[in-house]
Amino acid sequence: MMENTRKWSFGNIVLVIVCLLICAICLIPMLSLLARSLSSSDALVKHSVYLLPKGLNFQAYTLVLKDVKYIRSFFWTVFLTVAETLICLFMTTVCAYPLIFKELKGRGIINIIITITMFFNAGTIPNYLLMQRLHLLDNPLVLLLPGALSVYNMIIMRSFFYGIPESLRESAQIDGASYIKILWSIYVPLSKGDVEGARKAVSMIVGRDTQSLDDKGITRAAVETVAENTNDGVICPLFYQMLGGPVLSFIYKAVSTMDSMIGYKNERYMYFGRFAAKTDDVFAYVPARLSAAFMIAGTAALEVLGRVFGAKNSDGCGADKDGNTFTGYSTKGAIRIFIRDRYNHASPNSAQCESVCAGALGLKLAGPASYFGKIHDKQFIGDETRIIEPDDIKRSIVLMNVTTLFSTIIYIVIICIVKNVFVLPL
Repeated sequence: MMENTRKWSFGNIVLVIVCLLICAICLIPMLSLLARSLSSSDALVKHSVYLLPKGLNFQAYTLVLKDVKYIRSFFWTVFLTVAETLICLFMTTVCAYPLIFKELKGRGIINIIITITMFFNAGTIPNYLLMQRLHLLDNPLVLLLPGALSVYNMIIMRSFFYGIPESLRESAQIDGASYIKILWSIYVPLSKGDVEGARKAVSMIVGRDTQSLDDKGITRAAVETVAENTNDGVICPLFYQMLGGPVLSFIYKAVSTMDSMIGYKNERYMYFGRFAAKTDDVFAYVPARLSAAFMIAGTAALEVLGRVFGAKNSDGCGADKDGNTFTGYSTKGAIRIFIRDRYNHASPNSAQCESVCAGALGLKLAGPASYFGKIHDKQFIGDETRIIEPDDIKRSIVLMNVTTLFSTIIYIVIICIVKNVFVLPL
């Protein structure tokens, strides 16, 4: 057990004394007012009440509670406080959330316009005339709408959202999460810095139980789902799009969704789930191997870019100290781990891309995991040449994007050849 060796310095003592004085300055007037409200009139006349009541008397409270006007006023105070808080929180969130997206057109102009309103105010008379024109005078809304959005609070909330890794949002989008789902399931919980919220967010995009995951487990689960969904969510649909157009692509997505929903081992519905899983294995068998090949090619391309734009780590894996996402991809590691671990999974397809990703980034993925409260002893994929970090989510997404680019180019070339758009020279 570690002992607390921290010593109290003179500065700390002064800080504590100052804080206690501030607390006393705030509390003493409130305690004095409470003591006066509970004291008798004789004690108040003699000015003998300070912090403790004298001649305990509840007559003032009885008088207030019997008057309907006070009760009505108290109700409106509570109602307006609660309503204004909820409205302000809602408006602040829906204003701050879109402004973190780089793809939002006119984001800079919107930020400038909103910020201007924080420093410049039209004044009391123009605001009164505006409320009059809107027919809000003598209306409870006149107390709610003007303060519905605090620019200062919006900037603070936007800063919270900026602090959340963008790669986690991209991982959820890969799995089909909408912007509203991402806001509610990821940004709102994680803006509080809560690991439990992160577990819930990751549980939305992975099939395992996330209650016991630490920060490294959360990151590892996100990297795994990006690697696996490179085939299931991107390359495989493109493959069937090339073969049979939208119809065949939608048929595959129906099979893949069926596997995601019910393709788990369950004692009661063993064969029901097995059919879904085996059907998906058949559909994804060829595309999974193609995905692995495309990912190896993508790793090689990123390794070349890494040598051009940044220095490589001594172990050949992971990112450099500056966090350059083009550095640290190892083609040799991707090929080696793919050959060794591509079948380290119950499914013949799932470990194909996972093994390439693990080798390319120098990570150890998979391993024992909990599903529906039961521990499943799964094989590890890859070697742990370094400690996993949150930026690995972004690196896996970069690898997925480059892999998608390679596959798209190859598929377009094949379609063009088949349709005789052009003939490649022999």
